[in-house]
Amino acid sequence: MALYLVDAHSAAHEWGYQRALEHFAKFLAAQFDASMDAWAAVRAALDMEETGWTEEMPSKDTIAECTPPMSSIPLFLLRLGTEVDWDEEMPCMQGVLAEIGLMYAPVAVDTPNGISSQCYSTCCS
Repeated sequence: MALYLVDAHSAAHEWGYQRALEHFAKFLAAQFDASMDAWAAVRAALDMEETGWTEEMPSKDTIAECTPPMSSIPLFLLRLGTEVDWDEEMPCMQGVLAEIGLMYAPVAVDTPNGISSQCYSTCCS
């Protein structure tokens, strides 16, 4: 048995960044005539053979429900405007992906017993 010490904030931030980068080129505009269940769509996508999903990977249900909290959206939007270099393509993409990654990163919170890490994303719990 091995015990690993992980910086959860950095790991979650990097995970969000890498996932957004990996799928960036696959984002297409889509219009739907009727509303649809987004969770069911994500779950269906995870069931597709193209994903290469194996039993050793995390639960599909966990990944499908991995979303940042709605309370992080205002800060995300603010940081998109203030922290992203919109004039150059590569720095722009890196900045947007970094901000997406930050939405998934746990935050240090002052508590009566000291500072603890708190995860606001549903995939961290």
